[in-house]
Amino acid sequence: MTFVGWSGRLDPDGNTYDFVVTGQPNNDSSYSNAQVDTLMKQQRAEPDPAKRKTLLQQAQQIFTVDDPSRVWFGFTISALTSVKSVAGMESYPDRIPRFQTAQIQR
Repeated sequence: MTFVGWSGRLDPDGNTYDFVVTGQPNNDSSYSNAQVDTLMKQQRAEPDPAKRKTLLQQAQQIFTVDDPSRVWFGFTISALTSVKSVAGMESYPDRIPRFQTAQIQR
């Protein structure tokens, strides 16, 4: 069993491609499906965001059912704990905190 604490990127390609395409480095389960490979490669070449979304969803409908050794889950809230003396902390939808604008107030 492997647990990967993945940050969650804004572009879903970064959260899926390396995990579900045959031979990719994060494909720990050695999952292989030619149709998923094709859809994932097509979405990478597609400039239209709506068409990319459709291709990604088609692939997702296959690999979430077809890869029984992998459990897919996600969280909708990015927890960020702070104190009143920290100001300027920015929270992004990808759940990666960025501290370059944060400062401690005195």
